[in-house]
Amino acid sequence: MEWKYPTTFSDRWGSEVTTMYNDGATLSVVLRGVQFSGKDFDMLKPDPQTPNALLDKFTLNLGRLCGCTFDMKIETPVLARDKEQRGSLAAHLELGQPTDSGGIDRESLRLSLRVDGNAYSSDGTTGWFEGELLSLQRALPVGMALKTCFTCAHSDYSP
Repeated sequence: MEWKYPTTFSDRWGSEVTTMYNDGATLSVVLRGVQFSGKDFDMLKPDPQTPNALLDKFTLNLGRLCGCTFDMKIETPVLARDKEQRGSLAAHLELGQPTDSGGIDRESLRLSLRVDGNAYSSDGTTGWFEGELLSLQRALPVGMALKTCFTCAHSDYSP
């Protein structure tokens, strides 16, 4: 199964509306005609066959995309008092600039959920989806939960 999320990509060269794909193991997105893929957002690398001239309008660090932001919308089911509702999860991810040590200077993530006319947000302090999902869950009213594998009792996470 493959999921797709409407996405806006932005960096110092501009913005473009695209689609992020997730097959459960790999994320992939086409940006300015270049296919990027990886196991996580901070591991997105261009297709190895991409001509170098096409990579000039991207910031790469150790071959990975950085110096950019992604804004995504993810439709997700929400349980409220044992009734399933549709929610819209928005993710704003900033991947910072390269550092001399080989990393990036920041990774910032904020999640917000709109459901039943209300909005809830994560703290935006962890930089990780796992931490921000936990923060978002704490912001939800008692009796409401995201219906995801992450919050399932059988998940390998321990919320």
